[in-house]
Amino acid sequence: MKDSKTTQDAAIRAMEPSDYDDILVLWKSLPGMGLSSADEREKITAFLGRNPTTCLVAEREERIVGTVLGGWDGRRGYVYHLAVDEGLQEMGIGTALMDEVERQFHVLGARRIHLMIYRDNTAWAFYEKRGWFFRDDKISLMSKDLAKK
Repeated sequence: MKDSKTTQDAAIRAMEPSDYDDILVLWKSLPGMGLSSADEREKITAFLGRNPTTCLVAEREERIVGTVLGGWDGRRGYVYHLAVDEGLQEMGIGTALMDEVERQFHVLGARRIHLMIYRDNTAWAFYEKRGWFFRDDKISLMSKDLAKK
């Protein structure tokens, strides 16, 4: 993503490692945001290095007000941490972030993208309006921790 895009007075641009402190403050301010050791500075910096066009921030008045992390494995896209400042939600910022990450995945060749969301996070309604669907009847998420911190 070369140029930033603007929506509702928010500019969408590629996330940079120097954004970390501001994005962490945003993430911690939002209920329903699941953070783990994978969200530490060095892990996010490495993730950005592997996904330079699919990790985005929204800025308004020189302040980060939204984020989305997109991970590409060469086959599928994965969306993490769509976040918009609570006072600015329902203004189109989340929609703009998702539009751009979906566009970037399309450019990479993704035919399907996935996301994980806690069932008690009411943001699932936002995704359903965008055409996302639950796959519970066919797929369940399983995890295995490889490293303990």
